[in-house]
Amino acid sequence: MGLMTGVVNGITGSQVMPVLPFLLALQLHKDLFVQTINLSFTLSSLVMLILLSRFGLLSWSTLSLAAVGILPVSLGIFLGGKLRQRLPDEAFRKVVLVFLLVLGLSLMVRV
Repeated sequence: MGLMTGVVNGITGSQVMPVLPFLLALQLHKDLFVQTINLSFTLSSLVMLILLSRFGLLSWSTLSLAAVGILPVSLGIFLGGKLRQRLPDEAFRKVVLVFLLVLGLSLMVRV
């Protein structure tokens, strides 16, 4: 699954497919699911960062813009954690599926 995610990520730049549906199918506890998906996204991002740098496609301005982007991501992680604590596992799973559907629809509209 990691190899397939890497291939799809390399082709599309999306780190969501196919790892997110795979992890949903495992029906992990919501906290373990979030930890696992965050680890996958972090590792994918680090590999992408290294390869972009190696191929000369990463500038300091791009890197600084990405660093600034960590602030809203951190806020989202904090707020998402608060929401996750309040949701039962099944409701959390449904929310993730709705967000996945919205993400898919937005990608289709862009094409």
